[in-house]
Amino acid sequence: MERTQVMLSLDSKNKLKEIAKKRKISMGKVARIAIDEYVDKKTKKTLNAKNGLLLMAENAVTPKHDYFPHINSSNFRKYLPELLD
Repeated sequence: MERTQVMLSLDSKNKLKEIAKKRKISMGKVARIAIDEYVDKKTKKTLNAKNGLLLMAENAVTPKHDYFPHINSSNFRKYLPELLD
């Protein structure tokens, strides 16, 4: 673990303090839990979006034009992650 400083509004600090007191844990632990939950939620949302796009691409009909002749149904997964980043 690494020590970090965070600036909070007085209202946020008081809410954090209240939660910590109710749970009988430190304010730092409450902050770590909240941050971990937020990051996990955002990461899952991003992964779900990327997986959804990959699934749509797998089920897509091959276009009639040849804008990307090097991409076909067997190698498109190789190129999609680059486009999604």
